[in-house]
Amino acid sequence: VELCLAATISASVYVAITGHLWSFGANLANLGSRMGISDTIGGLKRTSYWLPAVSIGITAVVCVVGLSAVLAHEQLNWRVTVALAPAIAAWGISCLAQLERKQAAQIGALLLAGLSAIYLGQAQLDPQWSDELILDRAFRLLMVLSTLTFVYGFALPRYLFIEGSWNASVRKSGYTSGVLAIVTFVAVLGLEVAMFVPGKGAPVDDIQVAAVAVVLVALIAGLLSLALLPGKDPLAMDEKGRMFYVYGAQAVSGLLFAHLYVCRPMWFDTVLRPYWPFIMIGLAFAGVAAAEIFQRQKIRVLAEPFRRTGGLLPLIPALAMLIVPAPSAPYELVLFLAGLMYLVLSMMHRSFMYGAA
Repeated sequence: VELCLAATISASVYVAITGHLWSFGANLANLGSRMGISDTIGGLKRTSYWLPAVSIGITAVVCVVGLSAVLAHEQLNWRVTVALAPAIAAWGISCLAQLERKQAAQIGALLLAGLSAIYLGQAQLDPQWSDELILDRAFRLLMVLSTLTFVYGFALPRYLFIEGSWNASVRKSGYTSGVLAIVTFVAVLGLEVAMFVPGKGAPVDDIQVAAVAVVLVALIAGLLSLALLPGKDPLAMDEKGRMFYVYGAQAVSGLLFAHLYVCRPMWFDTVLRPYWPFIMIGLAFAGVAAAEIFQRQKIRVLAEPFRRTGGLLPLIPALAMLIVPAPSAPYELVLFLAGLMYLVLSMMHRSFMYGAA
C-alpha cells in the first residue's frame, strides 16, 4: 500500500515537473537547436498533442488514490502526505494554461489546490465511520469549501489576480466552491435532522454550531451585497434579477434558524416556542415596515422582496397553528393581527390580493 502511495506522490511530482518544463518549451527548443538537435519545433508540436491529456489522466488517478488513502489509511503521516498530491499536480496543470485551454487549465489548477485543502481537512480524522464522525467530516468539508469560496471569490481577485485571465478563473472557481458549499450545508442539515433527538438535538459540538452559523451569516451578507452592488454581480443581472439574491438571503436565514434549532432545541422550546406565532407576525410587520422604508429610499431591489415575504409570513401561523399549537398565543388574536396587517397592506397598495387574504 505504501509503495502505491509513494508512486501516487511521484506521479504528481512528474506532472508538476513536465508542466513546468513545458512552460519553458520555446526557450528549451532554441537551446536544443543551438546544440544541434534537429526539428525541436516539431518535437514541441508533437508533445502538445499528448502531454495535456496524459497530465490530466495522471492527475485524475492521483486524486482518486489520494481520496481513498485520506479516508482509509491508518497512518496520519501518509494521509497528510498524499493529501498534498493534487496541489503538487496543480502546478503542472497551471503551466499548461496556454491558448484555447488557458482558462480551463487555470480553473482546473485552482480546483486541484482546493481539493488538497479538502483532503487535508479530512486527513486529520481517523478512518472510522460512526454517525458522529460522518457528521464531523461533513462539517469539515463545509468549512473548507466556505473558506475556498472566500479566498477564490473575494481575496485573490481583489488583492492578487486583479485583472487578466487569472482574475476570471479565480472568480469562476469561487462560484464553483460556493455552490458546493451550499450543497454541502444542505447535506449537513439533513444529517443533523437524521440524528436529531427531541429535547437534546443533534450531537454537534458548540464550536461547530457556531462555525456553521458564522458561515451562514457571511453568506447572507454576501448575497445582500450582490443585490445592492450591481458591479459585483457575477451574472450581471438587472434589478429584477438581483432581487433573487435577496430571496436567497432570506432562505439562508431560514436555514440558519433550522440549523440552530436542530442542534440546540433547548434554546427555543422553553423561550420561543410558546410565542412562535407572535414572533412570526412580528417578523412580518418588521419586514413590511422595512420594505416601506426601502421604497422611500428608492432601494427597490430590497423593498419588493421584503414586502412579498412579509406579506406571506402571517399565513404560516394562521395555518400551522392547527398542527403546532402555541399555548401562550390565542389563535383568534393571531388571526386578528394577521388580518390587521393585510388590511393595512390592501389600503396602502390598493391590492385585491391583500384584501382577500
